[in-house]
Amino acid sequence: PEDRSPPRWPVKVDVRYGIAREMIVGEGLDINHKGIGFRGDQAYPVGTKITLEFRFSHAGTHWIRTQAVVRRSEGREIGAEFLGLTEAEEKEITQLIRNELAVRREEAW
Repeated sequence: PEDRSPPRWPVKVDVRYGIAREMIVGEGLDINHKGIGFRGDQAYPVGTKITLEFRFSHAGTHWIRTQAVVRRSEGREIGAEFLGLTEAEEKEITQLIRNELAVRREEAW
């Protein structure tokens, strides 16, 4: 089947994830308004529902907390799809990605 998910952007994202109260620190690899790729010390099987918190490194933003489901798990790398985000939350994530990419462009100069 054709992959219809939007592209993920390689931006710096702080990540915490886990099940119940056990939260593990991870490192974001890429993100879009539908999901995130990250690296962490605790792997979960595909299909596992996890709690996920993330924030954009440069923006000094608040932590965004959501439920997610593991869609890919290879070694320490996990791909997760966000669950239950509102349209407003998806727009906020998109704007934060744009802000982060703009900061990176400015730093490159």
